[in-house]
Amino acid sequence: EEARIVEFVISSTVAEDPPQPQPLGPPRLNFRGRLMLMRQIASDTEVDAVALVMKGAPDFARALDLLDEIERLKQSGKTVVCYAESLSDTELMLASAADLLVMPPSGTLFLDGLVVESMYFKDMLAKVDVHVEQLSIGEYKTAYEEFAHSEMSAGQRQTLEDLLDEFYGQMITTTARNRGVGTEVVEGLYAQLMVPADRATEAGVLDAAEFHDQYEARVATMLGVESTEWVDDYGQDSDELEALLNNPFAMMSALPALLNPPPREPPTEPYVAIVYATGEIVSGSSQADFYGNVASMGSDT
Repeated sequence: EEARIVEFVISSTVAEDPPQPQPLGPPRLNFRGRLMLMRQIASDTEVDAVALVMKGAPDFARALDLLDEIERLKQSGKTVVCYAESLSDTELMLASAADLLVMPPSGTLFLDGLVVESMYFKDMLAKVDVHVEQLSIGEYKTAYEEFAHSEMSAGQRQTLEDLLDEFYGQMITTTARNRGVGTEVVEGLYAQLMVPADRATEAGVLDAAEFHDQYEARVATMLGVESTEWVDDYGQDSDELEALLNNPFAMMSALPALLNPPPREPPTEPYVAIVYATGEIVSGSSQADFYGNVASMGSDT
């Protein structure tokens, strides 16, 4: 018997823009599209497990969304596994949700915590005889204080510290709960900054410090099968792309449709329309960057 394992990449590269059409191959998924792909995997009866491939981590809010979807995968009966050569603090929080978390013996956790930096320009501006007057309504209204102050105000410092404390506490408690250890254990690892894989295994944060072939054998044992199929292109129509690449005439015939796609008709059934509002709000028309991603939201369009 063979088990089918889908590899799902988690990275810091995320976008909220609508899916972008590509000259060749399927559209590039935005963040919502990736969440929907995880839900598709959860409902696919032919998938036995999901392997998280950590290539960075998104911002904190999106990381929490991903954690919800990983939990959905587990509730659907899928086994979730992860093998990582190294993990940052946010990556560890995500990977901690796996049923099996393994690193190579040379692996390291980099738990440097959270930090916020702000630059203040009052003294620099004074050198060119520019002085900024900031009007604040309340102690915690701190917009543009970096141009009017030489250092952080007490209100801004308290706000940022409270946010960092909340994020840090959530990382600690989530990681500890997922790995079945006390919060003091995770905090103890943070105090060490760089934690070798064997030490993290002894603490119970990792399940094992093994090489990749040992990890694959462990996964097969968990699933109760003799062999495993690892799928790294789930949801991609690779057959159509391969046909286009192998037939230049088919590629040329597809160009008109790519350059001038047919208009999309609205559904006849009741539906919910999603408006992607990303970027800075500006007057005039919306703008796109060099790659075609939404760079600003224009009031006219």
